[in-house]
Amino acid sequence: MKFRNQNVKMAPLGPVVILKQIVTRPISIFSNSLTRKLVDSVKFAEYILRLNSWIVYRSKVGSMKLQRWIDGSNFPSDQNIEKHAQKAAKLSNKDEKEITDFYADLVASIVNYILYFAVFYSIYIYFNEDEKYKKEKIEKENTIKRFKYITGSL
Repeated sequence: MKFRNQNVKMAPLGPVVILKQIVTRPISIFSNSLTRKLVDSVKFAEYILRLNSWIVYRSKVGSMKLQRWIDGSNFPSDQNIEKHAQKAAKLSNKDEKEITDFYADLVASIVNYILYFAVFYSIYIYFNEDEKYKKEKIEKENTIKRFKYITGSL
């Protein structure tokens, strides 16, 4: 039974580590500046506070309706669910700075991860293509040697 990629050599560790350090520093600097800009942005803060209120409102309505469904009763009523959800949504934005910081960090982290994956995938593609080229070259040489051996023995 043959396992896949038995003869594939990995990229040398030294250049990959150096490349990682060179590329990830600017990404970290970019994500930190993005976080600071988002925290200072008034439009972002307004949008995030509305979004947070909506998320809390929808989750409160959903949890109370689920509770009512599990109990199999009609308690709490739709009006009470609406009242409790609105109250929870109003209270959810008490600490505006903390909420803005949380969502700014979340957005910056998502962007950061996307950039990291893109960089590491491109490094993988680069070294994988190089390895495929070397493998094809060796296979061609082996094919030529076999052909010469077969034609020479006839």
